[in-house]
Amino acid sequence: MILALQIFLVIIGAVLYRIRGGLGNIDNNKIYFPVFIGLVYGLIFDWNVEAIINGALGAYIAQQIAGWGAYRGSLIAGAQPAQECPMIDDIINPMRITIDDRVYSVINMPRFWGFLGCSLRGLISSYLIGSNTYAYEIKYCGVLVGFCYLIPTLLLWKTKYHNTKTAWNIGEYLEGGLYVAAMVFYAW
Repeated sequence: MILALQIFLVIIGAVLYRIRGGLGNIDNNKIYFPVFIGLVYGLIFDWNVEAIINGALGAYIAQQIAGWGAYRGSLIAGAQPAQECPMIDDIINPMRITIDDRVYSVINMPRFWGFLGCSLRGLISSYLIGSNTYAYEIKYCGVLVGFCYLIPTLLLWKTKYHNTKTAWNIGEYLEGGLYVAAMVFYAW
């Protein structure tokens, strides 16, 4: 019974995160996911008011604190890297990798740059969402966000939906589901 509830909550969280991203052009779309996160924290912590408020506030700040469009666009469509979040850009823009004695600048590898940017931006979000709890799985699950957008990008690679908003949309479902799954499977 509890597993069914956990899965249901993950699905609701995924849909609400996608609504936050623009699904259905619903008014005030940025508020539903944070309120849901607050309610999930309430469920986990016996309806403690402080947990509800901190959970909702952490999720709202997480989604509003910085952008991520340039990272997603680079990962999904190979768009040229652009300034997005100075704190992340300062980390990934100067990065270099060596492959077979050749040095490559990460900023000249748009999809890899986007993957790293999505992962670090997700880490910021998950840390804020998880700041209400002891569970490190919630705080650090955001480092997996790059995969939330990479997987649909790869699955759609040879289809007519390659380089379209479809992978971005699917990625939003996966990202929202990731945050809620970390909460209900590791803090409950």
